[in-house]
Amino acid sequence: MDINRNKLKTVENNSKRLGIDIIKTEQNDGTKLNTKYINRADKVLVDVPCSGLGVLRRKPDIKWQTFNRERFAKLSKLQGEILTISSNYVKNGGVLVYSTCSTENEENSEVVKKFLEKTPKYKLESLNTFVEKRKLNANKSTEKEFIKIYPGISNSRLDGFFMARMIKRD
Repeated sequence: MDINRNKLKTVENNSKRLGIDIIKTEQNDGTKLNTKYINRADKVLVDVPCSGLGVLRRKPDIKWQTFNRERFAKLSKLQGEILTISSNYVKNGGVLVYSTCSTENEENSEVVKKFLEKTPKYKLESLNTFVEKRKLNANKSTEKEFIKIYPGISNSRLDGFFMARMIKRD
């Protein structure tokens, strides 16, 4: 689901090109609860709108935008809303993945931590095994629950991104 029909078309075209036929897209505003999907999904990927600072290499025009506390506050509020709404779609025992193409904590770990404080049914899952299996040189911080990739540091071929994986408990 996405609010932007063009993004959905891109997903449809890419899945067709790759021979994937199990993806169904639907236009939907992520800040509005879609009641027909409550507790129906085994897995939900929440790839929220973000500053895009992790993809500067591919989108250099981003650097001409204004980045200040106010903008990050608005973005993190929106990201938190979408994460909270999307969490309603996950079945008990299901997986919720939050991701951005940003490297900023305000959009990443801080959003996830605030969500977990308000939503105790979810528990972070360690991503160490995921990182090791894929030989990712992810951020070596004390936050083992998150994957943080920094372009040019973690792997010269990857864009910057963040990911957290959470399990919904009964």
